[in-house]
Amino acid sequence: MEKFMGLFMKVSIWGILPVFLAVIVLLSTVMVKCMKKDVATPIEEFSDKKKCHKSEKLYSKVNYLSEAYFLGCITLAILPFLAIFNAKYDSYIYEMIKKIEVASSIVTGLTAIAITMAVVIIVFDKRYYIVFSIREVLQKYKFSECLLLVSFSCLIVSGTTMTLLNGKIDSDFDVWRFMALEIGVIYNIVGVAYTIGVIIYIMFIEQKSELSLLGQLYRRFWLHRVDTLHFKDKENWSREAVEINIEYLIERYVSICKRKHIAQIEDIEFVTTMDCYKKKWYGKARDKFVRMMLWLLVLSTLINIVVLIESCYSIIFFNIIITVMTIALTYLNIESIQLVIMRLYSDTWGYYIYKKNGKELFIPRVALRIDNIYDKYIMRMNSLNAFFCIWMNYVDKDQEHIQKMYEEVIAWFEDVKTKNIATCFPVFTIGYFLFDNDIKINNIKELYKEIVLPENKQYAFKRIMHSQIFYLTKNFNEEVFGYREKLDLYLKWIES
Repeated sequence: MEKFMGLFMKVSIWGILPVFLAVIVLLSTVMVKCMKKDVATPIEEFSDKKKCHKSEKLYSKVNYLSEAYFLGCITLAILPFLAIFNAKYDSYIYEMIKKIEVASSIVTGLTAIAITMAVVIIVFDKRYYIVFSIREVLQKYKFSECLLLVSFSCLIVSGTTMTLLNGKIDSDFDVWRFMALEIGVIYNIVGVAYTIGVIIYIMFIEQKSELSLLGQLYRRFWLHRVDTLHFKDKENWSREAVEINIEYLIERYVSICKRKHIAQIEDIEFVTTMDCYKKKWYGKARDKFVRMMLWLLVLSTLINIVVLIESCYSIIFFNIIITVMTIALTYLNIESIQLVIMRLYSDTWGYYIYKKNGKELFIPRVALRIDNIYDKYIMRMNSLNAFFCIWMNYVDKDQEHIQKMYEEVIAWFEDVKTKNIATCFPVFTIGYFLFDNDIKINNIKELYKEIVLPENKQYAFKRIMHSQIFYLTKNFNEEVFGYREKLDLYLKWIES
């Protein structure tokens, strides 16, 4: 056992990566069992109906832990190059030490400039900032983190300068302090340059790149209570400001609808993988898990062979046993393990897409992977839906203003070459939100007759709408299916 632990300490966790993943799955399974979530129905699993929910910010939050980790990795990458530079140009160090207070003064001055300009930009505003504020814009550019880095680097430079005023480097400790000074100066200069660049870009360059924040509006449907402090009052929702926001959302959505992959969508529905689709989609998620386990086994084996050489057999054998046992468990009919695998490698809810070529896809709500074109299609579609939802529920219910904007949305979709239920999906969804607020636009009936009736897809359209409205309004209704009565009235009206 001592020998085994000694080998393990040499390779650390990199030598037992499949064991590490197996432990994660095991702990997650135990948590599911303890919380008694493995026997929950799909609706109970999807709908969290707590009495009280804190208001949450609509836009994604900053993960300071990951930011600090990234900064630490950058610092570790810089150190070797800095050490080589100092060793080659040692005369530079002594010249720098003689005028070290100059470097400190420069850094202090740059920091003062950055902070002064930050005070100016924080009160800056543009007319089309209606569903977000300058704070969200600055968060998009990681402005506060950069400003924090500038301030912290200034403190590092000031502190190291005070300890090196004697102008001597007589020990390794002095060398490390000087390197800390150099890194602080580098971070300060880069941080100040970036800060000033962001400020100039926002204040003087009219490209409206800040509107990319609208791509996160779909998050509104994930939250029970939304922090509305960053929404502008209805007086600021002028026709021009609203048009700028809607035009951006529609252009982004229509551009992706022109892609052949989206044009090939025949049917789309929000479904659960824990019901009739469970067998099909659990198999796909399990295959991803098995491939990951095998890949980690191969990687750990190579690491063990390189590091431990002849003494690696016990660790490799241990990895193989755990890998085989874990994979075998995923093939058993154990609800809790199946639920964990689905949540890790897919999701228990998402959009089911059926394409014209017969191919079927499942696009999860949240997945540990890079967003593909279908993810972008769904996010852009629901962000457009969310804009009207926010407008009518949190800001204004001016029927004339909303009606004109909605008619312009319908007009935009006339230019879409491939018009079907999938590409025009947000038009019908927004129509429901308007109908729910007693705003009826007859133009949508013409679109319905053009797209749905010729192909006799009335039943499919109803099914699609029921699944979509269930997903988008599940946080608005006291009951899980509280939307049905209103939606049925909307569907009858649109068919009339």
